[in-house]
Amino acid sequence: MLPEVAPEARAAAAAALAAVRGAAVPQQRREPIVAQALALPAQPALAALFAPGSLAEVPLAGDISLGAGPPRSVSGQIDRLAVTDAEVVIADYKTAARPPAAAADIPEATLAQLAVYRALVSRIYPGRRVRALVIYTANLASLEPAGAVLDAALARLMGQARAPDGSRPS
Repeated sequence: MLPEVAPEARAAAAAALAAVRGAAVPQQRREPIVAQALALPAQPALAALFAPGSLAEVPLAGDISLGAGPPRSVSGQIDRLAVTDAEVVIADYKTAARPPAAAADIPEATLAQLAVYRALVSRIYPGRRVRALVIYTANLASLEPAGAVLDAALARLMGQARAPDGSRPS
């Protein structure tokens, strides 16, 4: 809702929305929630995800296959999606009480989820770079694992991972 509101009007819109939908929540508790809701789209690195034309809660489904293995049907919902001429940015919100401090610490399940989304979106938008982010709501941190990390997570998910010596892990 807020991404479609002009930036200069977002604070008033967020406060009004919080007052209506969160009437049972004390004003002192609503204020920091509103502040966080406004801080996220104000981050320059996330601007595309909250620009006009960006999308929220985008359903996604398709088949994923690697190598000679059988394809696997997958589905999910991308929390935020932005498409530009050059790239596609996808983001998934996580509510972990203790978010990781660095992309290297993102849990395997989250990496796998982002990897699947990235693989499917890459087929929808061929020729465009696809970036995948995870945004932790507890501290508004956004982490972006490298493409190679997501490729490896997808390979592990599909049972195609190989050890550094070329053997398959048991």
